[in-house]
Amino acid sequence: MSLAMATLGDGRVLTGGGNRALVWDPNRPGAAPIVLGEDASEGYVYSVNAVGVFADGRVVTGGDDMLVVWDPDHLDVAPIVLGANVGWVRAVAVLADGRVVTGGDDGRVLAWDPARSDAAPVLLGEHSGGVWAVTVLADGRVVTSGGDRMVRVWDSMGETPLAEIACHASAVAASASAERRESRLALAEGRAGWSLWSLADRRGGTTGR
Repeated sequence: MSLAMATLGDGRVLTGGGNRALVWDPNRPGAAPIVLGEDASEGYVYSVNAVGVFADGRVVTGGDDMLVVWDPDHLDVAPIVLGANVGWVRAVAVLADGRVVTGGDDGRVLAWDPARSDAAPVLLGEHSGGVWAVTVLADGRVVTSGGDRMVRVWDSMGETPLAEIACHASAVAASASAERRESRLALAEGRAGWSLWSLADRRGGTTGR
C-alpha cells in the first residue's frame, strides 16, 4: 500500500509505502516501475512514509529512522543517507535551494543539506506533538501542521514561527496568487472537512466537506 506520492518534473510519479519507493512512467503503462530501497544487502530497507522530489529529478524518501536521497535515473550511484536513527519521519518537502525539510513523531522540523550529508540538520522549529504535514511556499517559507493542533509558518533559516493558526490539520497544501501577491493554505481537518486560509491576514475563508 502506498502512503505517499509526488510527481517528478518529467511527469513520472513517485510512490512510497512498505519498504520501498517506486517511480512510475504514465507514458509506459505496461513497464515495470523503478524500485528504490528494497535491497537488504545495501542496508536501506525501512518503511517509507513520505517522499519528495528535487528539481534535478532526484527524490528523497523518509520513513522509520532513515532519510535517503536517490537518483532514479542512475541506480549505479549510491544513495545519499542524510539521516539515520532520525526517528519516525512523517512528512518531507524540498526547498528551492535543494535542502530537505522533514517533520516526524518527535515534533521537530529539521532542514537537511544533501550537499553536506555528514552535517547535522538545522532545527527550524518544533511542535509539542508530532509533525503531520510539511509544505513549502513559493517564497521559501515552510508550513507545518502538528499534533498540538497548530499550523505554523517558519522562515527556512530560523526557529521563530512567523505565523500560527489554531487548526487540527492532518494535511496542508499551499498555493500562491501572483495577481494578489498572497499565499493561501488549504488545510484538511479530518471529519471537519477542509478550510482555505490567507496568510496575509491569517483568516479562514472557504470551507467544505
